[in-house]
Order: sequence, then C-alpha cells, then structure tokens
Amino acid sequence: KVDFRKLRPVAWHWWVGVFQLLCVGAVMAAVLAFGLSGNLLILAEALLTCVISPCASAAPVVTQKLGGNLEEMTTYTFLSNFVTALFVPLCFPLIDKAADVSFLSAFSTILYRVATVLVAPMLLAWLVKHLLPRLHKYIIGIKDLSYYSWALSLLIVSGTTICNIVHAHTTVMFLCIIAVMGLLLCIML
Repeated sequence: KVDFRKLRPVAWHWWVGVFQLLCVGAVMAAVLAFGLSGNLLILAEALLTCVISPCASAAPVVTQKLGGNLEEMTTYTFLSNFVTALFVPLCFPLIDKAADVSFLSAFSTILYRVATVLVAPMLLAWLVKHLLPRLHKYIIGIKDLSYYSWALSLLIVSGTTICNIVHAHTTVMFLCIIAVMGLLLCIML
C-alpha cells in the first residue's frame, strides 16, 4: 500500500536522528570517561543497544493501523536501520575491546540483514505493484494482512528473545535490571 513517490525524509526524521545521535554520544562518553568494565559495562552496552537500535520493521504496519502516515514511517524505518548499520560498528568496538571485528565487516553484515528484512520485501512489493497489478490488487484486498504478518514476525522475535534469555550466562536479577533499565528508557524517550 506504500506510495513509493512519497518516500522522502521529513523534518521529524532529522530531529529524531539528532536526538538518537546525542543519546548514543552521551552513553559512549560515559563509558569511555569512566572506564566502565564488568557488569557496569554490560549495563551500559544494554543501554546503548536500546538507544542505537533501529526502528522496527513492523513500525509502518502499526503506524498505519493507528491512522498514521505509512510513507513517513516507512522512510524513517529505512533511515533508522541505515544509521544503526553505521553506528554499531563504530561504537561497540570502542567500548568492548574483545569485539575483534572491522568496521567494514560489521557494516556489511548489518546492511545484509537490513536488506533481507527491508529492502528485498520492498523491492518485491514494488515489482508486484508495477508488473502484476491483479496480484497486487488481490494482496492489498486482504484485510489486515500486514498486521497478521507483523504478528507472525513478533512471534518469531519473541521466541528468539526467550531463547537468548534462557541461555544467558547470568543471574535472573541482572536480567531484570536490564529489563527495568530498558523499560525506563522507553518511558523517558
């Protein structure tokens, strides 16, 4: 349902990007200035991960469901994922010296994953819309198809998260601290 001609950055994209950059800078400065290590470094990395993470690929679906602008949110999702692909390989090797990965290697890995989750489906959607109009009309005629696709994606992500939590080599209390920290960050932002 995306109008590809309307996919362009708007003012709020830049403001959110600047805010994200300032937050990433603040966390990085705190880690480097105080020389955090051990559990404090892990907590800082968890905080950085919350701040640096891109907009979810499902955000346009939810935004449209709530009556928001689909094209603006789709554009922001692409921008956000690209910015994350730049920030992660720059930031994490600075604070975790054990992360022995080059910028180009990490950047290309993240960009590949972004391409498989965002770019490939968008390209396929464009091709179907312009080359197979009858199929396109049928697909967009299915009520809430994107919502159910999002729900399936959320189920898979939730399963992966639970698997990571179960296999984490730490205490339940430490995991709860990370969860509360993430919750507080979401409430503040």
